Amino acid sequence: MRRSYFINFKNIIILFFLILFFGFSGHITYAEKLNYCSEIEFSGWYVSIDDIYALREEYEENPDLEAKKARDFLIERAENYKKDMNYINNEYQNGYGGGNVFLYGDDTGYRNYYISDFNSSSSYLGSGPIYLYATVSHEYIQLNLSKEELKKFFERNNKWAEEFRTVCEYVRNYLQEDEYSGVYFKYTDLDEYNGTTNGIVYVGLSDKSKAAVLEEKGIAWESSEFYEKSREDMHHQLQYLWENREQLRIVEVMAACNQVIISGLDSEEEFYKKVQGKSLEDCHYEKAFKLWGIDEKLTKIENWHELAELSNFILMKKQEEPDWGEKFWKELEVWLEYMKKLYPEYSYENLFHMAYVSRDKSYYTDFDTELEEFANKLIYIENRKNPFDEEEFGDPKYLVLKALLKKYKALYSEKEYIKLYDIYVKEINENTLYTAEEKRNRLVWKLLQVEKELEKLQKPENNNRLLAITGFAVLIVSFGVFIIYKRSAKP
Repeated sequence: MRRSYFINFKNIIILFFLILFFGFSGHITYAEKLNYCSEIEFSGWYVSIDDIYALREEYEENPDLEAKKARDFLIERAENYKKDMNYINNEYQNGYGGGNVFLYGDDTGYRNYYISDFNSSSSYLGSGPIYLYATVSHEYIQLNLSKEELKKFFERNNKWAEEFRTVCEYVRNYLQEDEYSGVYFKYTDLDEYNGTTNGIVYVGLSDKSKAAVLEEKGIAWESSEFYEKSREDMHHQLQYLWENREQLRIVEVMAACNQVIISGLDSEEEFYKKVQGKSLEDCHYEKAFKLWGIDEKLTKIENWHELAELSNFILMKKQEEPDWGEKFWKELEVWLEYMKKLYPEYSYENLFHMAYVSRDKSYYTDFDTELEEFANKLIYIENRKNPFDEEEFGDPKYLVLKALLKKYKALYSEKEYIKLYDIYVKEINENTLYTAEEKRNRLVWKLLQVEKELEKLQKPENNNRLLAITGFAVLIVSFGVFIIYKRSAKP
């Protein structure tokens, strides 16, 4: 989470709720995607687990290594894994850049960790060691500690993360959305110096009659006033906000910590006057563009329709991603303008998430006739429960899916598109439980995998042999870290 004057609305809200639940009740809550804080996202660079341990060794040689230098060390090594990393701004203010870390297993990825130079148990923001945080437990460790301590930290938190995802998968498949509020983690043994030894994953039940079913599966549960609001209730709130977003002058909506979080152009008082009687009393509302350091042009926006202008969109993203240099933003603006003309039904935010993979104008447009015909036969599954998710990550034209299949075709030219789809894409694309964002991020992860394999084939020593596909499990950071290990996976 960014600890500079560029902290954006989304990060400050997430941080607020993490501190609220971690500091006062021992709970970390995850909403909308269920595992909100541990789901994959793409907006930065990544390194391997060896790089994390290499950084720890740097601390051995220099215990007073500044956070900015530690971050620069990781950025430099990140260039080994993903091309076109030269848009990262290595001169970012004072080294206060921190970010989200993703753990990848098989073909999907999870943000089990994030890197930060900010100690959540201290108000001190000065230079110091860089920290590794676990998103499920919110436990943290300084990366200048011993290798053995770091190893134990990974072992403990990987176990909790796996348990957490297992419970998420169960409730999504076997509970109705009016029966539960979310999946949570709570410490059962925690000392004030972060000596965590035990924790438990449990389900917040809105319907206590389901307690016996969970107990039979060995899943812990709790019920209280906090859990009375179900996920179905949350989706009703999201529907209302979407249908009235222009009148309410909404800038952004997200679901986190069993609560709908709203940013808008109106003051808090004006917003709640407009929604009286609409069961939105428990929503958290913030006036947009009021944080210190926000570009003055944004603070002067009054007309809701100005939010759809490309120039304003770029300004908003710059506030969220100060880690990215001017080279990226100049490329992005040209690319977004081009893509918006081709696909006017896609929002700038939606297209922005595609730009992480490539800003080549042909990447999401140059598809052969056979691929286009195949994609046209697929049935598109829209996220009707959360229209905000659909607007930001929905892909009715299958741009990302087609880009992925095109890459697999380049790797396995002898296979038909339908075969490639069945092997690599179908399970994700036809899953009715995933949000649009979850589908997008899983497909993007596969894109990064297959592009790496194609890069290998282009090397002179590999020109005459076909490499087997290799799966990666990694930690990734939005200006943070990927941790990688390999498994063989024959197509």
